[in-house]
Amino acid sequence: MIFLLLLLAGLYSCTKPQAIQPTYVSAGIKSYFDYKPGSYWIFYDSVNNYFDSVVVTNYADQQVTTTSTSTEQVQIAMEAFYEDTEYAAYASSPWSMFLAGNTCSIMPTLPLYSNYNRQNGDELAIGMPFQTGTNTFNNSQHEQIIMTTTLLPSYTVGAVTYSNVYQVINSFNSYYYADTFYLNQDHGFIAILFNSQFHERLFLSRDVIVH
Repeated sequence: MIFLLLLLAGLYSCTKPQAIQPTYVSAGIKSYFDYKPGSYWIFYDSVNNYFDSVVVTNYADQQVTTTSTSTEQVQIAMEAFYEDTEYAAYASSPWSMFLAGNTCSIMPTLPLYSNYNRQNGDELAIGMPFQTGTNTFNNSQHEQIIMTTTLLPSYTVGAVTYSNVYQVINSFNSYYYADTFYLNQDHGFIAILFNSQFHERLFLSRDVIVH
């Protein structure tokens, strides 16, 4: 009996816990969306007739580890600034981008429209190269998102024509709005249409991208 107990104890002591296999943000998502401080976009808002700017303020790349998982997560902090002096009390608002696995999402806030602010984000990409077509899924707030992605050979803003532009539409089942993003790799955000174009229609005027 003593020998058996010693044998079992020896076997237990030799059993090694399984190593955690870390997961990382895909190289394609990182190379497309890893906007670093120094990046900014200046937009003309054709609904409100003023200029907005979005500035990257922080870039955090960390490995989040639990007892069973180890996941790379990238969070990109941004600040949106509003030029219209009528809303001076709402001069800026935070935005955040999140990279994880093979996805990229963004959470903008629009302080001029308190009834429009919400806790869900918009999905920008699933897969890289962009997975085109329609995907339906639930976000972290258990809201159903219908995401439709289309590759446009070109998209014109003012006198500038951009090539290989992805149109990404996020429609939400629990709200009446859809948010639409126009993206390409060289300039990032070319146009952003919030709330089915009623709240803001942002068209790129100038940008600097730092990777």
